[in-house]
Amino acid sequence: MSEIVTIVAVRLSDETSEKVEPHHGPLTVAMRQLEHHGGAVSADGSEALTAVFASATSAIEGAIAAQQATAVGHDRAGVLQIGIDVAETAGISGARSGDSADGARRLVDAGSPGTILASGFVH
Repeated sequence: MSEIVTIVAVRLSDETSEKVEPHHGPLTVAMRQLEHHGGAVSADGSEALTAVFASATSAIEGAIAAQQATAVGHDRAGVLQIGIDVAETAGISGARSGDSADGARRLVDAGSPGTILASGFVH
C-alpha cells in the first residue's frame, strides 16, 4: 500500500561559494532543520539534500526554517534553493526517494537563491 508524502529537495545556490565559508556547512544546518521538523533526510551528493515528510505542513515549516537558518549577510540573503512536491511512497525506501523527488528537484532548478518553490499539489 502506498501513501502520499511530501518531498523537499535542497541545493546550495551557485553563488554560495562567494557568500559562505565551507566550514559553516549550510547543508548541515539545513539537514538539522529538516530533521527537526520530521524529515527523513539523505544527501544527494555534496551540494544537495532530499527529505521525505509525512505532512506537507511539516515540510513547509522545515523548508522555511532551513532557509532562515542559513541566510547570510546584512540583508539575510538565502543561500539555498528549495523545491517542495508530493509523491507516492511506492519505490521510496526511507529517505531514498529516487525518481519520486524529480518534481521537487525541477522546482529547485527553477528557483533562485533564497527561494522556496512548491508545486500546486502541496497543501
